[in-house]
Amino acid sequence: MRKKNYFMTIIIYTMMIVPSIFLALEASIRVISSFSTDIQEKGDVIFRIDAISGWRSCQSGQVKNISLSGSQCNRHGLAITPYQSRLNDNNIGLLLTGNSVAKGTNISSKKNRQNFPGMLESKLRQTNQLIDIVNLSDNGFNSWQEHIEIARYLNASPIYDDLPDIKLIISFGGIQDFWTFFELIKKGDLHNGQYMKANNLMIDLQTLDFVDNIQKAKNGNIILSVDFFLQSIVAFLRDKSKLFQFSHVSLVKFSDLLMNRDHQLNSHELNINTFNDSYPFLDDLVTDMFNLDMTTYNSIKEYVTDSVVRNIRASSAISNAKYIFAYAPTFYSAMNVEYQNNVPIIPPNIMTNKYLYDLGVREIEKDYRQTLLRKLRSVKDVMILDYSPVATSTNWFIDYAHFSNIGTENMSNILANDLLKILNNMRK
Repeated sequence: MRKKNYFMTIIIYTMMIVPSIFLALEASIRVISSFSTDIQEKGDVIFRIDAISGWRSCQSGQVKNISLSGSQCNRHGLAITPYQSRLNDNNIGLLLTGNSVAKGTNISSKKNRQNFPGMLESKLRQTNQLIDIVNLSDNGFNSWQEHIEIARYLNASPIYDDLPDIKLIISFGGIQDFWTFFELIKKGDLHNGQYMKANNLMIDLQTLDFVDNIQKAKNGNIILSVDFFLQSIVAFLRDKSKLFQFSHVSLVKFSDLLMNRDHQLNSHELNINTFNDSYPFLDDLVTDMFNLDMTTYNSIKEYVTDSVVRNIRASSAISNAKYIFAYAPTFYSAMNVEYQNNVPIIPPNIMTNKYLYDLGVREIEKDYRQTLLRKLRSVKDVMILDYSPVATSTNWFIDYAHFSNIGTENMSNILANDLLKILNNMRK
């Protein structure tokens, strides 16, 4: 009996003391945060399900008007650019579509002035003050999602005074559909997917599964219902609790320190000679990386590129605006320039012995890109701008596709100059 009472006393005290400790920590950090901007000025980027395009991401909270990773949104849920149309402005509207590269993800600044779309708009407006970029892009968007975002804009813009008429549509990126192709050749079989999921060529499989799980929870799946309930508690704490935010920031900083240390220990220069000796032909690479024959590989490549061409053709056809498809440079295409100049390359990932794998991806991306652009050049009313060779160094990138500050400055300059020439020719 005494033993039972002893355990009950421990349980009661634990139930009293542990919450009291957390409350005391929460109160202490709130006091500290009132003096420390490092804790106080933290926002978050929230992804929400969008019934039309799959998802949209916007920043929650105001952090001295800083757009976190390019995710500060206007009242329409679109990533802001430095200039916003006003009532009765006679503006030249440019729609920018694409994935996180076009959105300017990973660069935070006031009103997105320093990320790619912000710098592009600022450079264009130095020459023509009537230009207004509307940024429809979002993280992970493929060519299908770009198409339906364009359709949404064309349906919604006539009823809003701050959404300009569109003269140019610029699809900037191209790499997102490549990653779909890459996943399909890793899977190696087009015929084992569900019809409703369209082989991941439309909406991301995780989003489709998430919506499916919501429906299952609504229909009485207890496990999924509890899971969503627990996720909502975590989301509430992330938004409201200073202790949670402080712990999250500290873990991220600690993780970054470990990653930087591992990067210093494990970085390797890419050995192009070893790679070329191992894979003199593309079919050797495809067999070794994916265990595929070239017939299967080419059939998947044709399947994906045909889908992308259909989406781009449809995007061009639904508007009177001039449509431009701009294939952006990547870390992979920048490798080629540095190899020609005998410059040693350090891969952006920190995983040991991944450098030869990066070289393999470079070859697959080049083959995919060349096939896609060849098909698109035969599509009427689509202008092709191939920027894959313009990156003169891999320091343009912070990873495999996203621009560094150097890349942002250089690419926005190049694209701005080309767009101004196109606009001038349209007026003639």
